[in-house]
Amino acid sequence: MALIDRSYSTGGRSIRAQELSGIFAAQAHDHPGVAADLATGGYGPVIAPTDLPSGTAEALGRAGWTFIRPDAADLQTLTGKPGVNLCRVILTDDGVCLDNGGLCVRFAESTSGAECRAALAGAGLEVVRPLFLPNLFKVRTSPGDSAFAAAAMLARDPRVLYAEVDLIAPLGPR
Repeated sequence: MALIDRSYSTGGRSIRAQELSGIFAAQAHDHPGVAADLATGGYGPVIAPTDLPSGTAEALGRAGWTFIRPDAADLQTLTGKPGVNLCRVILTDDGVCLDNGGLCVRFAESTSGAECRAALAGAGLEVVRPLFLPNLFKVRTSPGDSAFAAAAMLARDPRVLYAEVDLIAPLGPR
């Protein structure tokens, strides 16, 4: 399993992460035919959650996520299907997480709203909604693109205070 080193910030702390190259998690609750094809290898070899480096992947499997290794054509097909969630698989110290392409991005207060939106559009990001602080936005990448790559690109913009990757992670036992 090839690993790509990544890092991200959350809650003011930096976390080391590794992307499991070529492995995606897919979920298609509203499409029974697609869900069945995912489970039977119709979009690339299925990877059992127990074959991933952390036991937390099993919780994601129970939540309806299927781990696959799609080829380029299958990846293209899945990213174009409405209602299909496709995420990159990330390994952190806390276990397996999913990169759903979401980020929270905050710009300096001196940056106008129009400048913020133009910078986000220039980075290929879609604004989902503004959040509760000035110049703070929930954004997403194009389907299948890495939020880590987008965060790294935004970090080079001096107007950006932070760009935090929004990962999906299973909750621990209660």
